[in-house]
Amino acid sequence: MRANRTTALLSVVCACAWLLSGCTADKEGARALDAEPTRPYHISTGGLTEMAVPPAPSTRPDTYTEMVLQLHRAAADGKVINWKYAVDRTTLSDIIRDWGEPERKEAIGQERLLSYPSRHAAFLVSPDDRVREIHSFEPSLNDLTQAKVTSALQSLTGTPADGAGQQEIAYPAGEYRLRFVFKGGDENTPLQRVIVSR
Repeated sequence: MRANRTTALLSVVCACAWLLSGCTADKEGARALDAEPTRPYHISTGGLTEMAVPPAPSTRPDTYTEMVLQLHRAAADGKVINWKYAVDRTTLSDIIRDWGEPERKEAIGQERLLSYPSRHAAFLVSPDDRVREIHSFEPSLNDLTQAKVTSALQSLTGTPADGAGQQEIAYPAGEYRLRFVFKGGDENTPLQRVIVSR
């Protein structure tokens, strides 16, 4: 009797192994199986009945929302994402040491706007050579629209933007201010630049 149980168990294990190896060997069949959504079943006295399944929640993060939230987090530290420079803590000599002389210079009152178009950046520098504003023209930000920015930041801050519906909107970010300048005032107009300032 013990031999019959062992033989039966071994037969079941071999059958399972054979079935599994057949499913994975047949890649088209495996793909077809993967394409079919699995549905849970409820066992009742009347047999198997299919249960309704609510759609699975999306686990893919909204890339625009994540980008806006990254911008907000960086601005709270006086920075723009992907750069080490910070408002009030970076000097003109820090930037020149890393990036060389600015490609363009423009006087704005007593301050100077130093532009690096090839790096998609500009810095407003005070007379004491401290950075007062950081401007980013990163091409990766061009997909952001006023509607996407407003939606993402309103969910984070719980308040609407200053200047919503205008060409420029602003949000507080800790001690700093995060400003979004669009190519127009329409909610679907693309972003032109991001500015972090005090």
